[in-house]
Amino acid sequence: MLEGTFWLQQPKAPKFIRCDVRYNVLEDWTPPEDVPARELLRDWFNFWAVEFDIKTEMMSIRHGGRLLQSSLDPAPDYKGLLWNIDPFIRTKVLHCFIVPPF
Repeated sequence: MLEGTFWLQQPKAPKFIRCDVRYNVLEDWTPPEDVPARELLRDWFNFWAVEFDIKTEMMSIRHGGRLLQSSLDPAPDYKGLLWNIDPFIRTKVLHCFIVPPF
């Protein structure tokens, strides 16, 4: 088995998919200085409550940050608040089970 990879088995199929998690290994990276948890939590709530526009934006780990929802719309009829696209199986959309309360 290759270092930095793992295998997924597709449901109801004997096929396995190799997932490579070695992308962009930052060997010379050093973490920033410690930030107090209180400050981190305040900034986190500020981002989601003030800076992020939930009506027009979405967050994409695969694309590295914020996107306009219209630029990557996996299901135009979906009216939920969360879009969950599997980061390893790029054609698999997981948000179909996440719906807002009625």
